[in-house]
Amino acid sequence: MKKIYPYTLAIATSAMLLTACGDQEDTDNNSANGEADETVEETEDADDSESDAGGSEKTVTDGYGNEVTVPASPERIIAPYLEDPLLTIGLEPIVQWSVNNGASVQDYLADELGDLPYIDYQLPLESVMEADPDFIVVPDEGTLGSGDYNQYSQMAPTYVMDSETSADWRATLLEMGSLFDRDEEAEMALEEYDAHVEEVKQELNDAVGMIKWLLFG
Repeated sequence: MKKIYPYTLAIATSAMLLTACGDQEDTDNNSANGEADETVEETEDADDSESDAGGSEKTVTDGYGNEVTVPASPERIIAPYLEDPLLTIGLEPIVQWSVNNGASVQDYLADELGDLPYIDYQLPLESVMEADPDFIVVPDEGTLGSGDYNQYSQMAPTYVMDSETSADWRATLLEMGSLFDRDEEAEMALEEYDAHVEEVKQELNDAVGMIKWLLFG
């Protein structure tokens, strides 16, 4: 399932609407040419024959120095508030982030996440155990709000991003791609997004030019 961060696209479009009539600053590509911090370091050689679902099992170091074994083809992933980048690289979570059992959810992902069960943003240990994940990835240490790291990692390998990476949606997407051996999907999504932004920008510029011509001749 391939998609381009709709919330980021909305922000970029709004910014272009504000700048189309004046100085045009392109704030969207501040980190376009940057790569995700190389916190994902493989310590095992990759298998030459990679399956469509990913590469071989590998051990990586997360943003907080934990060594984490990533399954070759994880099928039961919990990724609270990282569902968007997960979907973007073609993987699907088994639960979706929520507050108060669905009172607050990521509405813009409703079509993609459908009727997936909710899991509270604090990741209650009993809910995680019930979901029976084979891999957990969270945006920061604070997401593990119902226990300590060891309690979660005993139920499934648990990867914690550093807060600097998770604060940057591009870096987050690239790190997710690297983590699950889907770098190509992540990079392609960024290219498609940037191309769409340029297309919208050109359309806005053309529209503004037409309005000026109509008003002032």
